[in-house]
Amino acid sequence: MPLAELSLASQIAYALQLVLGVMFLVSASSKLRRPRLFQRIVTNYRLLPREASPFIAGLVIAAEAFLAAALLSGELVEPAVALAAVVLTAFSAAIAVNIRRGRAIPCGCFGAAETPISWRSLARNAFILVALIVLAALRPAGTGWRAVTSGGPSSVEAFISVLALALGLVLAATWLLSLPELKAIVDPQRRLAVEPSISRVAA
Repeated sequence: MPLAELSLASQIAYALQLVLGVMFLVSASSKLRRPRLFQRIVTNYRLLPREASPFIAGLVIAAEAFLAAALLSGELVEPAVALAAVVLTAFSAAIAVNIRRGRAIPCGCFGAAETPISWRSLARNAFILVALIVLAALRPAGTGWRAVTSGGPSSVEAFISVLALALGLVLAATWLLSLPELKAIVDPQRRLAVEPSISRVAA
């Protein structure tokens, strides 16, 4: 079925598929660039024997590479969605355990070693899980990108609209995850509480 003939719900599903595919591609690529660093991050979660860290790190990278390939190609999307849900649930559990322990360890999200785990990490994973659920519910079964972009110029225009929709979804998710900072900006009491501390640092 050409993309131009798909319903809005189906176009939303394809936009989510594109966003998630790019996200897993970036995540896998960043870990592949620094595999030893990612192994140390896995070890630092202290949930498995140290000897298992290289295997677990390699397994995560391989899983994310498969998820990126499946979602971006439009092939094997259904098993990819299921695998992504398992990976994210396990990752969220590991983060929650260490937050409960009071450990501000590097998250390892997208391979980064600078950002510590936090409740925002769990919120981001929750957003992704919701996106996976919506994708599974709305995506037309058995259709890949090649099938839906075969309708000529009208499909090209519709594909561009899907790209725009995907960008809108990313911006909306980023905005929602930034609500605490936005609230601090518009809340006078929070701003007054922050400004004296800034003044003391400047002095």
